[in-house]
Amino acid sequence: MAGRFVNIETEMIGTGGASVTPSDAKAARTPDGGSRHLEDHGSGDRMDSSTRRACILEPSKNRLQHFSSNVVITAKYNALTFLPKNMFEQFRRAANIYFLIVSCLQMFTDLSPTGRYTTAGPLAGVLSFSMLRELFEDSKRHKADKEVNNRLVEALRMEEGAPAGSSSFQEVPWSDIEVGDVVRVKNRQEFPADLVLLSSSADMGMAYIETSNLDGETNLKLRQALKDFQSLKTAKDLDSLKGNCDYELPNNRLYNFSGKLEVEGKSHAIGNDNVALRGARLRNTEWVAGLVVYTGPESKIMMNMRAAPSKQSNLEKVVNKTLLLILAVELLLCMISTILNGEFAKTKSAEGAWYMPYVQNQSDGDTAKSFITYFILLNNFVPISLYVTVEVVKVFQAMFMNDDLEMYHEETDTPALCRTSNLNEELGQVEYIFSDKTGTLTRNEMEFRKCSIAGVVYGYGTTEIGLAAAKRRGEKVEMSTATKADCQKAQANYSPQFSFDDSRLLERMQNGQESASIIREFFVALATAHTVVPENDPDNPADVLYQAESPDEGALTFAARCLGFFFHKRNNTSVFVKEILPDGDMEYQVLNVNKFNSTRKRMSVVLRRPDGSLVLYVKGADNVMLKRLASKDDIEQLSNDLEVFANEGLRTLVIAKKELKEDYWKEWNSRHHEASVRVHNREQAMDEVAEEVETELELLGATAIEDKLQVGVPDAIATMAKANIKIWVLTGDKEETAVNIGFACQLLTNDIQREHIVGTDMDNIKSKLETALTKYPRKPAEEQPTKLALVVDGDALTLLEQDVLLSDKLLEFAKMCVAVIACRVSPKQKADIVKMVKTGVQPTPLTLAIGDGANDVSMIQEAHVGVGISGNEGLQAVRAADYAIAQFRFLANLLLVHGRLNYKRVAVVILYSFYKNSVLVMSLWFYSLYAGQSGTALLNSFMQASFNVVYSSIPIIIYGVFEADMPVQTCKQFPDLYMFGQRKQGFSYVIMARWLLNALLHSVTLVLFLVYVFLGSVVSEGGQPHTGHTVLGVVGGTLICAVINIKVALESMHFTVLSAGILLLSTFAFMIEALMYGSLPSFQFYQGPQQTYSLGVFWFICILTVPAAMLWDVIWLHIRRNFFPLPEHYVQYQVHKAKEIMQKPSDVQKQA
Repeated sequence: MAGRFVNIETEMIGTGGASVTPSDAKAARTPDGGSRHLEDHGSGDRMDSSTRRACILEPSKNRLQHFSSNVVITAKYNALTFLPKNMFEQFRRAANIYFLIVSCLQMFTDLSPTGRYTTAGPLAGVLSFSMLRELFEDSKRHKADKEVNNRLVEALRMEEGAPAGSSSFQEVPWSDIEVGDVVRVKNRQEFPADLVLLSSSADMGMAYIETSNLDGETNLKLRQALKDFQSLKTAKDLDSLKGNCDYELPNNRLYNFSGKLEVEGKSHAIGNDNVALRGARLRNTEWVAGLVVYTGPESKIMMNMRAAPSKQSNLEKVVNKTLLLILAVELLLCMISTILNGEFAKTKSAEGAWYMPYVQNQSDGDTAKSFITYFILLNNFVPISLYVTVEVVKVFQAMFMNDDLEMYHEETDTPALCRTSNLNEELGQVEYIFSDKTGTLTRNEMEFRKCSIAGVVYGYGTTEIGLAAAKRRGEKVEMSTATKADCQKAQANYSPQFSFDDSRLLERMQNGQESASIIREFFVALATAHTVVPENDPDNPADVLYQAESPDEGALTFAARCLGFFFHKRNNTSVFVKEILPDGDMEYQVLNVNKFNSTRKRMSVVLRRPDGSLVLYVKGADNVMLKRLASKDDIEQLSNDLEVFANEGLRTLVIAKKELKEDYWKEWNSRHHEASVRVHNREQAMDEVAEEVETELELLGATAIEDKLQVGVPDAIATMAKANIKIWVLTGDKEETAVNIGFACQLLTNDIQREHIVGTDMDNIKSKLETALTKYPRKPAEEQPTKLALVVDGDALTLLEQDVLLSDKLLEFAKMCVAVIACRVSPKQKADIVKMVKTGVQPTPLTLAIGDGANDVSMIQEAHVGVGISGNEGLQAVRAADYAIAQFRFLANLLLVHGRLNYKRVAVVILYSFYKNSVLVMSLWFYSLYAGQSGTALLNSFMQASFNVVYSSIPIIIYGVFEADMPVQTCKQFPDLYMFGQRKQGFSYVIMARWLLNALLHSVTLVLFLVYVFLGSVVSEGGQPHTGHTVLGVVGGTLICAVINIKVALESMHFTVLSAGILLLSTFAFMIEALMYGSLPSFQFYQGPQQTYSLGVFWFICILTVPAAMLWDVIWLHIRRNFFPLPEHYVQYQVHKAKEIMQKPSDVQKQA
């Protein structure tokens, strides 16, 4: 199902706790315009306007509230709306409106110098192509909709006329499911709507679901049926259930649900753990029964569906402005021609030109009408095939990117994915990269490496990042201390995948040393304080697979297992741990869970131990945990240990506990229960209650988890830095961890001077910023005598954002730096940083954001180009991105190879499209000067209609797809070549003007040779000159086609058999078509082309004119390469010389 949603070009964004106003929710849940005001149906108190009420198994009452049906329509069109809606889409493009006006003038007036359908025909072709493409894509949407809506699910239904209480489960289509229905979903089936779980086949009402369609996460999640309804197993039991469900209005918050079920006067709280959403799949559970609460468009997955953000490339923006400029030039030429036409008519009329009767009585109105004639004649100034040509080119470019083996990750069988082909050329102009750290620069494969317990650090050796930090300090450190390390001796349940190697931990615990009790409590906390789900054989630790909601949580549970605390079973009330001390299977009753969120930055559980005592285990980030400790004596030592861990690039969590008394817990638990049954502001109330108990904690220790760098990250960053790309790392990690990651991946080096602007002291931050700005010259990063880097944290950013002047100063200093690291930043701050660079740096740089998790979505969507990593944090980032790759190192290939080549290709395609049409139009215009400004067309209308489609489109498409000015490896070997796009050296107004000037020179040359060399030189068999308009049109058309196709050849650096053949065929295409039309007796120039091509002077004029026209290009190419060479010209010369050396026989071969 997720795949279908991707194919229909919609995105699914997990919004977490985003707020939805009642009015928004009401609008969202009334797609049919029906009223949603809740009514009192005699089943309870009247609900307020911010909640809704569903009656269980009472469809007649529910239908009065006009809940949405469960039919989902993702298709864009239907039979009635396709034509008007698609036409509206087509004519949103100004160029199509322009050509529609020209077509109407041609067809419905007698002022056209060309045929009636010269423009209408190509326009219809372009529109038909776009319509067929839209129709094809929408047909896939319709097919997917039909398949989804007709899926079957078991619903509780009563046969017509059957007595009450005789309902049974019957298979019905998803489209027939209604709010208030009770349905039964079987193993591996998808949920047809959003359900509140009532019962399941598993013990204690447990159910496992997979949410990859929702958030991309493939790990299983535990869901729990409502406690008091778990015994309702049969259809008869469920049919007896009567009551109301009061819950929040439809919203897009995937991870939040607040409601209550009222049955027989008793309220039962409903939370997110009791809900299974449409699109999720039931796993490892035979069946579940649930109450339908949201259907169709109101389901959370559909409310999270949104159109992909519309991003327009810089080239497109320039092209749109260029179209206006071209139109202005065309109108100017029309005005000039109209004035000259009037003057010509007056002059000839005064001379008494009896052979021109049409000028004898030409009025001012007739002269004014000639403006329309010229407007039609010159309408090809705007290339009608531009959009189609560029679109076709980009589609093929996207196919090549998808199939590039250099960006294929074999381990995960993941190729690159181009999701937005209209930004292909943007990849060649990137100046700033904003990168997440975890899962983007690192693997997001967590491994427990060290821990600090009772002031002692356990775990030998260091990490790659630690080695880089030690090397920077001039210290010699080994990855592992082989004499002390012994993984098998250090682990109670040995696993080769677990590299913890310090045997002191087990020895001290088993020997009953002073710290043994703390060590045991530490690992009991790791084995119990989580939401992990175990799979496979519970009796064999080696076969158990942990399904965790985060890699960190899975790594900690796995570490506890290997070190003697084997969590192997969970039900809805308890977790079971096999412990080595004491040796046995221990049951810990889970009484309360206070979940982790980005605000709390910690999670906690209240457990009842096997001996009946109560304990609270808490784990969380050090910046929120240390201030909650009862004793401050251990903080200094722990802080030192945490700093050591951070210097090695390890991720840390602080573990603590609190012994609870029964009376205190009962009092607190009542408040916890009250908060849990609230429908409004439940999350806030739960957080406040959790805050009460998570105080005066007893420190147990801290964990240190390694997240290794991805393969090739340092080389990729170093390569892109040489390409003048500035890389900013935006992470939520601690400052020390982020800095050491920067050194490990070569973003930072010893010769780079770092400035740290961190903390919560506004005066201190302001002072540091002012000092940094006065300490160094205010020059761009590439001009700084000393390489600079900025390290800033989220707290400092929050303060600086409050003062616009300080924000500007921060950005000013950031522009002076080759690298920026922002640590402890939130997802919103990531997006704000990208926006700050987009709007604050001038000229506006092209930005790229890359990340792998849901917390990177806002940053990815804010940047000009978004790249998602197909990692371990789900597919949210990929779904929000324009491009997707499996590893960060592939980004270098995406930018330096595909980006650079696509930018050059698309730039030339656009320039050439304007150039070729300008050659045609200017030739027509200059010829009209010779023809007395009469508006006479040089070419036949059929030839003009074929110009953009037959004579000139295919060669430039082949160029745009296959052109490569140098080998792929050379692009990566010389990264500075990438600056060609950054500096806009491929496309600009100046370059466009140069191409148009080139077109002007070509058209002038062609017309001069045509009029003053060819005319009068052709003598017929009767001795009279061939001055017929037909002959001129044939010769002129042939010369124009030859020149514009040779222009493509001169621009090309890479020739294949295909490209050479297409160029040759297109060059002679006009001649072939002319001969075909000339052989038709009904055609206006019957036998004209045959006679023209049989003349020797025709071939002479071709040999003379074409080289004369192209002489301008050859001179310019010579001047540019020899007097104004670009870096790529030097590289091309080196590559050429290297090939010569490789092909040149060696002296040994010569002697032999």
